[in-house]
Amino acid sequence: MNDQKLDLILTEIKEFKQIQGEMIRDQQTMKHDQQVMKKDQQTMRQDQQAMRKDNQSTKEDQLAMGNEQKTLRQVMLDMKSQMNSRFDTLETKLSNVEEKVDRTDEKVDGIDQKIDGIHEQVASNAENIEIVKDSQVQQEKTLDILSRRSIDQEAEIKRIK
Repeated sequence: MNDQKLDLILTEIKEFKQIQGEMIRDQQTMKHDQQVMKKDQQTMRQDQQAMRKDNQSTKEDQLAMGNEQKTLRQVMLDMKSQMNSRFDTLETKLSNVEEKVDRTDEKVDGIDQKIDGIHEQVASNAENIEIVKDSQVQQEKTLDILSRRSIDQEAEIKRIK
């Protein structure tokens, strides 16, 4: 019986050794897995730091873009103000030009009326000139007749003498 017990104990010791060997292998595997996990954690921490830097850089870029937008808005407001000022100036100048055009139109209308009066006067003068010419022709004929009579009378007076 002792042999049986010893065999049984030996068998159990062998099983314990086998289990112990498996446990050691499991422990080594777990240590290896822990090392891998530590490396993964370290990599993750590095990735997180890189992401934090990227986030910070993105925030700085956003801030810079916000500042640029403010600057651009101000530039646009300044340009709008300048353009409004120029438009006001142009409107004033255009109003002045329109007033001058209106005054010029009035002057042209006055000149047109004067020209119409002058045309009427010229037409009247032309008629008067025609009348004067006709009168001159009549007077020339009368003078011609009178001259002939005078010459004829002088000739007759010479003959009578």
